[in-house]
Amino acid sequence: MRADLPVKAVVVHMPGRESEALEITRTVKSTGGSNIVIMLAAEQDHLGVDAFFAGADDVVVWPCSLRELAVRLFVRLGLPLDDAILQTDEGSWNARAYIADRAGLTVSEAQVMHVLYTHDGETVSRDELSLAVDARPWRYGDRKFDVHVAKLRKKLSDTFGDKVSVSTIRSLGYRLVTKGANIFDPA
Repeated sequence: MRADLPVKAVVVHMPGRESEALEITRTVKSTGGSNIVIMLAAEQDHLGVDAFFAGADDVVVWPCSLRELAVRLFVRLGLPLDDAILQTDEGSWNARAYIADRAGLTVSEAQVMHVLYTHDGETVSRDELSLAVDARPWRYGDRKFDVHVAKLRKKLSDTFGDKVSVSTIRSLGYRLVTKGANIFDPA
């Protein structure tokens, strides 16, 4: 934990290293402030009780739906649940997580992929990407998203072939196209 980095929430999951996970929870909670700690625990272990004694704000049986985890985090942070992201159907949440995990995307690449996936088949401008990912308008000459999309395109192609693709639409932005549920085929 670095004091110079603002932290609002910490999700702790360390299978096989429960005592370390509990220590991290204690450390986060001892820093004062209003940090939220959510512990992920396997169904068969008894980590949940110990996590609460260590100061965890919530314990979630893992694996769980990413949507459920996000809703729990929103509630703990006091954010409104009417957010459009949370209203997306469960299948969409799982597909995005599956794509990001299987392709080995970085956090930045996953953020870009999330925005593109939400607009599957539609063109997304650099300005829309910048507002969604960085909460600021895109500046002419900023090649950040060009770089992320190039890496994203390669990883998606290497992992899914033509089942998931990202196209550059000249002077407009980018378009992600998925071929439906067949992205889950192992082939």
